[in-house]
Amino acid sequence: MASDAQGTLTIDSVTLEVNPYEIAGTYDFGGMMGGPSSYNNNVLTNSLAAACPEGYTSRRTFGSPNVDYDLYYCYRPHVAGRPADFDFGGMFGQSASGGYANSVTGQKSCPAGYFVQQVRGAPNLDYDLHYCWKPHTPGQKAIVDFGGIFSDGNPTYENPLTNALSCSTGFQTTQIYGSPNVDYDFYMCTKLF
Repeated sequence: MASDAQGTLTIDSVTLEVNPYEIAGTYDFGGMMGGPSSYNNNVLTNSLAAACPEGYTSRRTFGSPNVDYDLYYCYRPHVAGRPADFDFGGMFGQSASGGYANSVTGQKSCPAGYFVQQVRGAPNLDYDLHYCWKPHTPGQKAIVDFGGIFSDGNPTYENPLTNALSCSTGFQTTQIYGSPNVDYDFYMCTKLF
């Protein structure tokens, strides 16, 4: 067994990527999908289907019958030594009061080098909601750990890491969506490096 300063570990001729900043109890992000129909597909599947990448679980995180379209995100528990397929770069959204900034950038934008993907926003119905992502580059440290999503809609959607409407200890809770009497509040959990 040998390791180096570049974040790799070699055991019996098998080399694994090791992120020294990894936090136990985090998720690998696998995209989002929801309604209306123009946002039904998860662009991270490469098949433009309303599905998660192989090995990821779909979790409903927003939607109220006859009020809001459903919204799902894809995740898998992070396993140390297994590189993520995608890097999460935060989320941002619009609201009746102007909107919510991405806590990663401090603005309604994605970090440099990340793609922006809209997952909500129908004229005269819903405000816009976007997430930021990029393919993971082996050997490159992610800028943020993804710790789940939750919302206080009707019904509520808990963060599966905490089984509550909260983030894990050490993660920042950031509201990224919600307008009184229009849309329920929606939160992401992140830990910046």
